[in-house]
Amino acid sequence: MVGILILNYNSVRDTIACISSVREFCPPRSYVLCVVDNCSRSEVVDKVRASLREGDKYILGAENVGYARGNNLGLEYFDTVDDVDKILILNNDILLTRDIVTPLTEYLDSHPSCGAVSPLLRDRNGDIDLSCARRFKSPRDLAIKAGSLGRLGIRTREFMLRDTPSLMDGEEIPVDLP
Repeated sequence: MVGILILNYNSVRDTIACISSVREFCPPRSYVLCVVDNCSRSEVVDKVRASLREGDKYILGAENVGYARGNNLGLEYFDTVDDVDKILILNNDILLTRDIVTPLTEYLDSHPSCGAVSPLLRDRNGDIDLSCARRFKSPRDLAIKAGSLGRLGIRTREFMLRDTPSLMDGEEIPVDLP
């Protein structure tokens, strides 16, 4: 089972929309939902809590501890849930447009040496979010981007992803971490 972790801080609309998209597109009984609240205002807490269902977990932090430590609160919770063996961390402004739990879980199950996977992210216009689909930048690429050739419009691999149809075909694409 997948633990789905959503971190909230004073963002009722985004968080409830994210939760709703999880419910709409993820198969029931395939996930456990946990919302960690980084000490939002009380009216935000009340509205987000009211959107949750029985079995969902809500953790209210005593202070805003930031993104990483807030997520760690949720990860610690999932560590106590026997059925959860995979974790999906969603920013609260993410909206699912289809089931991602099933294909990501199937991929992880069939590739036991793989430690992390990510779905392809799209921006509000439906374009690939290139900041989440970077490839390794060679020293040459970095020099082009930083130097005068970059200002002349010479493209590096970072920008070549835009025209890569294999991203739509499920091909494995190596990425670098930010």
